[in-house]
Amino acid sequence: MAASIDLLPVLDEESTDPPPAPTPKEVATPAKPTFTRYNGPEEILYTPESVLENGLAMVKKAEASISALHVTNKMRLSVWKRDLQRLKKSGTQKTMIALCGGMCTGAGKSSVINAVLNQNIVPTSGMRACTATVTEIAYHDRSTIDADIEFLTTEEWQAELSVLQEDLRDDDGNFRRDKRTDAGIAWHKVHAVYPALTAEQLIEMTVDEIIASDKKVAGILDTTTKLRCTNSHQFTKEINKYVDSKNQKRSEKKDKKKSKKKDDREYWPLIKQVKVWVKAEALSTGAVLCDLPGTADSNAARSNIAKEYMKHANCIWILAPIQRAVDDKTAKDLLGEAFKTQLLMDGNYDASTVTFIATKADDISASEVISALELDDDPQLESIREKVSDLKKESKTAKNLKGSVSKELKSLEQQTRRQESIKAELEDHLHCLTTGKDFSPRLTAKQERPRADHPKKRKATASGGRRNAKRRRTEDESDSESNTGTYFSAESGQEASVVTSEEDSEEESDEFMEDSDDQSYRDDDKPQTKHKKSRSTRSWSRMSTTSGSEGSTLQSPSEDSDSEEDSVSKRKHLKTSKQRNQSYANDEDIDIDDMDGSDDAETEDSLKAKISAEKATIEELRFKMVTLREQRKDANTTGEKAKKELESLQREKNAFCALKRAEYSRDVLKVDFRSGLRDLDELAALERDAESFDPSVPLRDYDAIDLPVFCVSARDYARIHRLSRGDGSPSTFSDETQTEIPSLRAWCQNLTVASRERTAKMFLDTFKVFAQSVLSYVEVQEGISKTDRSALRVQWQTPAAPEPGYESDDNTSSDTSSEDASDSRRRTRSPQKGPTGEPIGVSAMLDGEFEAVVDNSVEDLQERFKEGLQSKCTEGVKFATSSALEISDEFAGRIHWGTYRATLRRDGTFREDFNELLCVPLTKRIASSWAQVFEANLFASVDQRVLATIRDVLERMEMSITNIGLKEKCQSQGELALQEAEVELRKLVSAVSKSLQNQQKDISRCIAPTVKKRLHKAYLMASQERGRGSVARQKKVFRDNLKDLRNQIFADCASNLFSQLAGVSIAVRDELDLALLKLAQKVEVNLSILWEGGGDTRKQRVARNATRKDMLEISRQITFWQAAATRTSGASE
Repeated sequence: MAASIDLLPVLDEESTDPPPAPTPKEVATPAKPTFTRYNGPEEILYTPESVLENGLAMVKKAEASISALHVTNKMRLSVWKRDLQRLKKSGTQKTMIALCGGMCTGAGKSSVINAVLNQNIVPTSGMRACTATVTEIAYHDRSTIDADIEFLTTEEWQAELSVLQEDLRDDDGNFRRDKRTDAGIAWHKVHAVYPALTAEQLIEMTVDEIIASDKKVAGILDTTTKLRCTNSHQFTKEINKYVDSKNQKRSEKKDKKKSKKKDDREYWPLIKQVKVWVKAEALSTGAVLCDLPGTADSNAARSNIAKEYMKHANCIWILAPIQRAVDDKTAKDLLGEAFKTQLLMDGNYDASTVTFIATKADDISASEVISALELDDDPQLESIREKVSDLKKESKTAKNLKGSVSKELKSLEQQTRRQESIKAELEDHLHCLTTGKDFSPRLTAKQERPRADHPKKRKATASGGRRNAKRRRTEDESDSESNTGTYFSAESGQEASVVTSEEDSEEESDEFMEDSDDQSYRDDDKPQTKHKKSRSTRSWSRMSTTSGSEGSTLQSPSEDSDSEEDSVSKRKHLKTSKQRNQSYANDEDIDIDDMDGSDDAETEDSLKAKISAEKATIEELRFKMVTLREQRKDANTTGEKAKKELESLQREKNAFCALKRAEYSRDVLKVDFRSGLRDLDELAALERDAESFDPSVPLRDYDAIDLPVFCVSARDYARIHRLSRGDGSPSTFSDETQTEIPSLRAWCQNLTVASRERTAKMFLDTFKVFAQSVLSYVEVQEGISKTDRSALRVQWQTPAAPEPGYESDDNTSSDTSSEDASDSRRRTRSPQKGPTGEPIGVSAMLDGEFEAVVDNSVEDLQERFKEGLQSKCTEGVKFATSSALEISDEFAGRIHWGTYRATLRRDGTFREDFNELLCVPLTKRIASSWAQVFEANLFASVDQRVLATIRDVLERMEMSITNIGLKEKCQSQGELALQEAEVELRKLVSAVSKSLQNQQKDISRCIAPTVKKRLHKAYLMASQERGRGSVARQKKVFRDNLKDLRNQIFADCASNLFSQLAGVSIAVRDELDLALLKLAQKVEVNLSILWEGGGDTRKQRVARNATRKDMLEISRQITFWQAAATRTSGASE
């Protein structure tokens, strides 16, 4: 009975409306092409993603086209469905990038991840390590940020709680109070989850009781929490509730009252892993970032997950602060001997796999770098220093100018306030005078000086001689002059300012008095004395105004000659301070004792005159202040500008030094990496043939090995792009390119290029042979008689349909524990046989002969395992056995006794994996040979043998045909079958090789678990020692057990290793069997068009013609895309 493929219609590219849903009786009709059609490869903008995008549209078109065909062959239906499903599942391959920060915290992994993603996703902290779980970050095309938070199972949390309880107990079973030890770490973790339980409760309760004490915690175990946030700020806030590990001090400082009301639980100890999906450009090409907190996690579940990520990682980023990266030889040691050895065995010790990232490049001490790298004579640095020197001079000049101007401005402001007060009082006086009210002056009041028995007379003259005064000051002149805020210095002849501050007034008055005393007019009968004057008296004396008692007269010979007219004339010249000062300058001799007073009463005119004079003085002072303020503003602007330019130059200097350090560090790290690789190569060569080993001859071109190194500043990048609030401006780099984050982001995308190109190429190759297969089906059927079809069908069609399991697209999982399982699987495939005993049908014949090909290939594989690894493994066992006690003693002697106990309680796996340390001598002996065995092309002969088998069957088929025309069709179809077989074989070998690589990584990691299992009793016995001297006894008990068990332990490791390699051989055989069975079916499907009937109805002829047209166009477009890929690849090279 004929069958058809159940496919939905495809949208017509010319129609904007969706197609109507087909009724159960309707058959979906072919749709018009929905893919972009080009006229040549030059029109195509090639990328791997564009190949898949347009290619998948063509797949949908092909699927819709062939769905109208009347296909009678069930095997063809099965193969076509399988091929279409594979094509539709084609997509961008994921490139797993594992981020490792070594044995210490503070490498800045989380900050680097956020900078690469250009948004805050992973929690960061400048005070502590806050990422305590495995975090996987992948791409999705939605605008939201999604996350799955997977929690531990109840059994996993029970196992960890039991260990943590032991850490909290001392030898007497009491709570250990020292929070700086491993007990403190255990307390921090358990208390974070159960804050309501006291220390005593935690050590007295059973594990089950602890879990049952908090239903909310118990309910979150065995679950996965999903988050969906609209932005990174919201996501960070939500994710921090789960993954952020707060330090102990922070927890202790919480307000106790708030803690009772608030949920203080922390969930990070319960988290197994976190998966995040975000729309980030860096991940858009298939990169997946995996933030690994460390493979020595005390939680077994998290530790295993971290190891799994390391095992399956395509690329490894090693991060270390730039200050320690060079000194710690990180690039050479690669985080320890065990880590480096494992990389070599995985085939990942290569510059194409490892990337080194030196973090915190902005953390710089310019002076230290200049000294260390001897940069003093660098022209660029000299230029910066010259600019700094010029700016410092400019800044100093501006500062001095600002200081002097500010001082002068302060003095003028004081004068102005004084004069304004005087003016206001004069205005009040005038108002009272005009209204007839009484007025008592304060600032303008006449001052009386106490009369001494022998008063001194001072001369306010610039010369030392005594001269007669030319005029007498009236009382109102004295009042006016004493309050103007300026005075005339008799010595300097300059205008001086009144200082209202008492201290300044006293200081300046004293200076004035000293200057006056120098004039040497003193009483001859009495010794000279200084009188302590009142503030007002000092001010009057300073201003050289009248200060004597009422009615006193000047004792000048010319006193009587000064007429009243002269006095009035003089007053007219004193309306402004400048006029008054000039008048003072023209005076000859003024006797201070004679300036005290006049009895003239104030008049309205005199007050108005004084007010006008004060206004003029105030205006003049204000004008000066405006000018000074402008000068101060200019000086301040100049200073601020110089300060900013100095800060900018300091950043430029820091950036210069940081870039020089990065350049130096990059070179050193590359050299260290080559040195580490050379050491491993030489060790392997020495082990292979010690007699012919020549260390002077390099084993490879080490100069060509170029380790990718990036010296990044995630902090300055975040500041430039304002990713963090309140962080201020960049401290070192002002240009984002200097931070190297954009380069690292581009490198992240570039790492996926190889897998993306392979995927795109494989897609085009597979799709092309599929299209040609369909095309041949609709074309070749013409011209073959029913008799010939019948004869070919009887002889070459496989009678029975294949087993359902072999039609599945997914590889069936194989049981590697026994060979019988694989034999049983083979026995289920019992094809029908003809009279001669040979299987009937192309597929059955090929399948039978492929078994021999597979058996031979597996035998070759097992032989390579034996030749390449057996002798090295034997040597490694001896070396590990002899080194075990030394390694144990060294480990026990260098770590804290508390850490040693915690390691025993965890069967050797704590901050360091002691079991791995014991295995290093063994793994180092086999690492190089192991890598060589699995890096070799183990299946190079498979494709040749398979193609030879196919050719043999095709020749036999051609010989069975007598019709010349039909024979030619058979030859043509046979060539097409071979082409498709070659494509399938490339895919097959690639898939089997990849599977083998994954399995060998598992096997290479089985050594440490074997050691851990064999030493379990030794760990248990040693950890049970308690009391005085228990530390020494623990070390001795464990050492004695290790001494007795070491031979058997490492012999078991080797035995287990080869047992698992044998299991791999069986798994490879099963995988090849299944893949080659599918290939045999494809070959028969290609040939079966010679005997199939496509239906002679008009409807089927129309359908075949339409499908032919579609397949021709699809084949044409695929050819264009392949040409565009070749052109792009050539241009990039």
